[in-house]
Amino acid sequence: MKTKPRKKVQTSGFEKIYIPDSSAALARTHRIIRIEKEKEILFMKLRSQIHLDDFKQKRSDRQREERRLKRVNNYCSTIVE
Repeated sequence: MKTKPRKKVQTSGFEKIYIPDSSAALARTHRIIRIEKEKEILFMKLRSQIHLDDFKQKRSDRQREERRLKRVNNYCSTIVE
């Protein structure tokens, strides 16, 4: 029996290089990005809370001043009459 010579499959050097699905550097980069996003979200929440607190404070000051003016006006109007 005569056997045929086998064809040797040549693989290129590019195909031989094994590239892992997740390299350590890529995982580290993703972790850093995730941490920065979390920091940004915390900053935005804090900023929003500060803005809300400032708004509440300004509103309460304005209402206090309006009540004070009403009292003064009512007192003055009763004296004049």
